[in-house]
Amino acid sequence: MKDEVAGRSRKFLVAFLAVLALSAAMMATFNYVIDPFQYYRSASLYRPVLWGGMQRYQSAGLARNFAEDTVVVGSSVTENFLPRDIRALWGKPATKLSISGSTAHEQFLALRAALQTGRVRNVFWGIDTGAFYLAPAAVRDDQAPFPWHMYRNAPVPNIEYLLALGTSRLSIAVLKGYGETDFDAYHAWYDKFEFGPAVTVKAWGGTCDNFKEKYAAGQNPLAGSLVEKREQSIQQNLVELIRTYPEVRFHLFLPPLATLIYIPGATRFLPIHLPFRERLAEEVLGFQNVSLFDFQADRSISDDLSRFKDPLHFDLATTRHIITSIRDDQHRVRTVAEMAANNRKLIDFVNAYDLCADGKALPKP
Repeated sequence: MKDEVAGRSRKFLVAFLAVLALSAAMMATFNYVIDPFQYYRSASLYRPVLWGGMQRYQSAGLARNFAEDTVVVGSSVTENFLPRDIRALWGKPATKLSISGSTAHEQFLALRAALQTGRVRNVFWGIDTGAFYLAPAAVRDDQAPFPWHMYRNAPVPNIEYLLALGTSRLSIAVLKGYGETDFDAYHAWYDKFEFGPAVTVKAWGGTCDNFKEKYAAGQNPLAGSLVEKREQSIQQNLVELIRTYPEVRFHLFLPPLATLIYIPGATRFLPIHLPFRERLAEEVLGFQNVSLFDFQADRSISDDLSRFKDPLHFDLATTRHIITSIRDDQHRVRTVAEMAANNRKLIDFVNAYDLCADGKALPKP
């Protein structure tokens, strides 16, 4: 009797495992064929679509299968670099690999995947100071686990992607016709916000008293751990790619920031920003395949609050200005001495900046 029960149990277990294996195989096959993130290939069964809020997943497929002559890398400040504008102003096809709130390592992973295709010849890389003061392998996993499997170089199947219920849900959504089909509109926000002094000052959140705190050279020296992270991150996430791909032109640019972002000058941003800018110049200007552009010392942009929706994010016209300036070799920094001079100008700009001068009141929304 016991043997008979044991036999039935084994048969049930074998049958259950067989059904489970068959179900998994069917799910993997379905997800592989539909491939909603276009990880394996660009879509041919349906019009290529993109998924909002999933840049860390989506950028892997974009890099592998859509990267063209020019790619854009960076955080949310590069999300308005529209492929159509780059084609019109730069004259080359482009793919946007921006990831909102990304770390330097996340940008490295997306860009490396694109460079490994051998198709990329130009990189527009918006360099964010804060992204390089983290551990060199740091990623954002505060809202959801980072999808390491989407960027894995090892020659193994991406089982996590193929067997994920989330992938199946998106596969079904694709077949229903959902998803963003306009690659220019993908995570672009230039037409979704109000721009101008009132909203920028509100986002800043300071008072007239903050303009009284001036910056002095050498103020608030960085902790050794921050300097160490910065050095490692620059080397591993930036210099490594520049050195590995000498045939690719890296157009690195320091994006314009509203001067307001540095106020109060003594403590707000300059103490970590200035040393990073100079260190960046020291590390990259020796490479023949690098051009470095500094838009942060241009007061025609940084003092014009009509261009901003907050002290960090600028409008589409400014984005187009950056593309044109890189094309025309304007705002380019060629030596470390030039960057040091720009730093001194930036200090002077910030210390002289005062929206409350002569008894003026801050703009109100």
